[in-house]
Amino acid sequence: LQGKGIGTALINHCKQHYNRLTLSVYTQNEQAVQFYKNAGFHIVREQEGDCKPHTVYLMRWVSSEKTAKPS
Repeated sequence: LQGKGIGTALINHCKQHYNRLTLSVYTQNEQAVQFYKNAGFHIVREQEGDCKPHTVYLMRWVSSEKTAKPS
């Protein structure tokens, strides 16, 4: 179902309700990393994942507006 706008719609819905979103994504999943970057997330840090030896990026989006509901 990639490329149908579903993920973007879900992210945008969450952004309407929270001032900050945090997630983790496998560093090797370049397509997902780029998707989240395009959605305004930035990499906070790289850390060991639950499934060794894989590492994950901790990514965060912070609202630049005060219209979102407090989280």
